[in-house]
Amino acid sequence: MFIEKNVPLVPVKRTGPKVGNCKTGRLASRLEVGDSIFVPVKGKIKPTTSTTVRSRFMYHGKKLGHTYAVRVVDGGVRLWRTA
Repeated sequence: MFIEKNVPLVPVKRTGPKVGNCKTGRLASRLEVGDSIFVPVKGKIKPTTSTTVRSRFMYHGKKLGHTYAVRVVDGGVRLWRTA
């Protein structure tokens, strides 16, 4: 082992999701106010299903300054961009 001087610090590689790098982020960035998407659910809709959809979009919405409304509808979950 030895000491080295003037070696530049390597930047940290972020591995977490960024807006636009995953399917949810791309959808969130393309939604305009009043647009909605339908997430089909097979079988019985669990109470956590709408919570999961909401949390995925709210994560990206915070970065984009968007707000959303989520409702359970026949056959799945629908999400609207409200602002």
